[in-house]
Amino acid sequence: MSRAQPPLPEEEAAGSGMVRAGDEVIHFNVRADGNSRVYQAEVQQFFLTSGKAPPGAVSTITTCPYPGLSGFDRRYADWFFGRGSLLSELIARLDRRQVSGGIQVVEGKSGAGKSSLLQAGLLRELDLDRVPGSSRWHKCVFTPSNRPVEALTEQLAQVTGTEDPDEWTCRLAAADGPRLVVVIDQFEELFTLCDDEEQRRRFVQLIVGLSGCRDGRRPAALVVIGVRADFYPALSDHPELRSAFHDGSLRVGAMSEAELREAVLRPAEKVGLSIERGLVELLFADLGVTSGETGPGSYEEGRLPLLAHALRTTWQQRDGDTLTVDGYKQTGRIYGALAKTADQVYDRLPPEGGRLAERLLVRLVKVGEQSEDARRRILYDELVATSGDPPLAAAVVDQFTSARLLTRHRDTVEITHEALLRDWPRLHTWLNTDRIGRLSRQKLEEAASTWEKQDRDPSFLYRGANLEQTREIDPAELSTAARAFLTASRESDLRERRIRFAAKITIAVLVLILLATTGVVIWQGLEAAQQRDMARASRIMVEADRQRESDASLSAQLALAAHRVKADDDTFTRVISEANSALPTPLLGHADVVNSITYRPDGRVLASAGDDLTIRLWDLSDPARPVPLGRPIGVPGAARRERSPQPMVFSPDGHTLIGSAGDETIRAWDVSDPARPVPLGRPITGNGRGVTAMALSPDGRTLASGDDVAIRLWDVTDMARPLPLGRPLTGHAHVIDALTFVADGHALAGADGQTIRLWNLDRPARPTLLGVMKHTGVKDLASVGETLASAGEDETIRLWNISRPERQLITEAGRLTVEGPGGPSAIALSPDGRTLAVADSGSRSIVLWDVSDPARPTRLSPSLTGHTSGASSLAFGPDGRTLASASYDRSLLLWNLPGSRLAIEGSAMAFGPGGRMLASLHDIGSLRLWDVPDQGSPRPRGRPLRSQARGIDAVAMSPDGRMLAICDSDGHTVLWDLSDPAKACLIIRRGGARAAGKRW
Repeated sequence: MSRAQPPLPEEEAAGSGMVRAGDEVIHFNVRADGNSRVYQAEVQQFFLTSGKAPPGAVSTITTCPYPGLSGFDRRYADWFFGRGSLLSELIARLDRRQVSGGIQVVEGKSGAGKSSLLQAGLLRELDLDRVPGSSRWHKCVFTPSNRPVEALTEQLAQVTGTEDPDEWTCRLAAADGPRLVVVIDQFEELFTLCDDEEQRRRFVQLIVGLSGCRDGRRPAALVVIGVRADFYPALSDHPELRSAFHDGSLRVGAMSEAELREAVLRPAEKVGLSIERGLVELLFADLGVTSGETGPGSYEEGRLPLLAHALRTTWQQRDGDTLTVDGYKQTGRIYGALAKTADQVYDRLPPEGGRLAERLLVRLVKVGEQSEDARRRILYDELVATSGDPPLAAAVVDQFTSARLLTRHRDTVEITHEALLRDWPRLHTWLNTDRIGRLSRQKLEEAASTWEKQDRDPSFLYRGANLEQTREIDPAELSTAARAFLTASRESDLRERRIRFAAKITIAVLVLILLATTGVVIWQGLEAAQQRDMARASRIMVEADRQRESDASLSAQLALAAHRVKADDDTFTRVISEANSALPTPLLGHADVVNSITYRPDGRVLASAGDDLTIRLWDLSDPARPVPLGRPIGVPGAARRERSPQPMVFSPDGHTLIGSAGDETIRAWDVSDPARPVPLGRPITGNGRGVTAMALSPDGRTLASGDDVAIRLWDVTDMARPLPLGRPLTGHAHVIDALTFVADGHALAGADGQTIRLWNLDRPARPTLLGVMKHTGVKDLASVGETLASAGEDETIRLWNISRPERQLITEAGRLTVEGPGGPSAIALSPDGRTLAVADSGSRSIVLWDVSDPARPTRLSPSLTGHTSGASSLAFGPDGRTLASASYDRSLLLWNLPGSRLAIEGSAMAFGPGGRMLASLHDIGSLRLWDVPDQGSPRPRGRPLRSQARGIDAVAMSPDGRMLAICDSDGHTVLWDLSDPAKACLIIRRGGARAAGKRW
């Protein structure tokens, strides 16, 4: 049975004995001689007959035309084929830049063929005079290395005879001189190897100056750079490079089938090699090439190094002068040849050599934070000398160099191609086993380099959280400079901790001395004893006040100590105040801004995400002693905008954590064992320019994500296989700042900085718009049940009833406002919906509001202070008794909220006998009386008292609770009769000396 066959390529048509059997063409060719074989790759089958070289033939060709991982350069230029069209375009653009100037960017994925195009293609074309006169041009080819300015100076000094950049331009721009072409390959080294920002800036200035036209003269040089496409965010930090990238950059993409065929067959033809029929098709099928002579291939752009390596290893397995299918199969084929070669080298090493190879190879990789991992060039002597076994290290490097997996230059060594990082599973596993640790070591190396360049200035040493993250680093894995840096940092930290410890001991001794000396009152008169106790208590209270901002817990302990020394109204009021204050517990670990926090539904685990690209899990079984769980979760290769949000949510059962690093992907982890989180499924992609907000429905089945253009819904019933739900929800004019499910998941609210749009999700695949509410600058949402709270940059918080989304519950007079400019930066509602937490960016405090009656919100006192910058995220614990707050000052605090709810803003307070009644100052000249029951919240008694006093210095209540005195800064004293607190009346108002205390 057969159908009409498409014609075979010309070089294989005659007597090939091979046909393709696929979806459109079927042909069975059965040979009786037993020589027919079938090879299957993907969906195509290749039936090969006996047209192959006889086994065991001796090769007469010793030249391999395939360079393997090292790529094509000038040595291999005669065997570089398949890029004719792209080369013609590059030559034409370079010719035009003789007049227009500017940097010519050649970009593409790692492994797309940029270096080969430049070093074997472009330079050969110029040598062949493809641009008139180009054969006489000077040509400089180099990579930036870790000292880019020195590398450029070395190249141009050979051409111009001077190291003065100003002279370069003058001499090279001369109209009668030969042109200069500067080819800077692997331009990403400017960011992966050079950590000196000043060097980067100067290097960019120099190449921009060389390529620019000045005073009507031609550019001093034609500058061409080859750069990995994923380094565009780094390039965009330099406006000159950003404009060059957009101004006619040339992309190196996938080759067409015809171009690939030329790249494989022509080099073999040049050296006299034969290729067994069917091998090319099998290679292409393994690579993923679709049929089509002229269109771009469907294979992944970065896979050319795998093809090059497979061809080279197949040449090593050749049968006579023929590359055979059997030889290709022995290499491991396209996706196994590289790994097989690397494994063979590794397996030949002794056990201790294998362990050393891991340490050496991972040091040759720069772990990417906002880009893919990249090669790292290191001084050979440094790599070997710090290995712990220099002779064995030298032997290991030699083995991998002989296999062309490593490349030795004059005094450096590097991985030959980044394909090894992606396609050798063993190395890939090494790099990801302790990725966070490797990032820490990498940052430590960079910090050590900066420290050395600054003449070991102590101000550049690690401190605080940065130093804490180095506790688990093995010094044996560091360079000599990094070891010295780490030792100096730890010694400096030890000295500082000893100083701080001595200061705390001094304070503790002072407190103990003050407490111990109370025994002397037995030997003195009662009045003298009272005065002395008062003085001691006053000193302790002064110290308590001094410690209040920096260590609220210590301040509370000192206040209690003062009360034990002298139990008067002042200390009693302070103790009651402290008992009703939220005391923070810091959670230390993040090295940068903490952007997002969320509780596990049972409240025993807290997740936090920061700009250090880590997610950390905390054990809150004992809220007073939170403990980090396991290692931080890293988000590798996240390309994100600085300070972008990093939303996270837990599933209702607490077994899954879903989050984003602010890039376009959403990732999930199985956190059934929070100490050992495991990635779950593949990341969800396609979220605009980056995920900015996220919410999960109460049943855990629907995930909403917001980005710069729309809200997207996902069915996450099976988080390992998430599915999109319907079309994206559009209509927002700006970036989605916040999302929240309301009305038990029946509706979704989204905020974009100007409006809040409400969607009915009874049918998640077909949501309908319920309404649009306007709120100027709205940037955060919080909801419980049918109540929605929105916070805006107009310094207001509004409450909405979602059962009627068009109706605002807060009137203009009752609108919540914050104290300072900037508006609320974050809000959160307690699980019972009675308490609203508001982060006030102006005062850098957190204010709690009683919103039991949304139409009459009442501020609760006191405010929570402890952050030195505005809070970026707030989250109530499921019990409503704890509140977590994250801040732009890199801190993360856990607040234990008091059981009572004091709706008091008083800056001055006084308790009556037994603590049953409280007087508090509300604003200028206004006081309120409160009943303080043993249980429950204080209740106001009577109307506020208006005294017309200004600048109140003291408030005091008589021992029997029948009179209240107020002293203001003008020396006036106001007395109130409290015989009936509900009907308090003014007795007298007199002028006099300024109050010196608050004691009746």
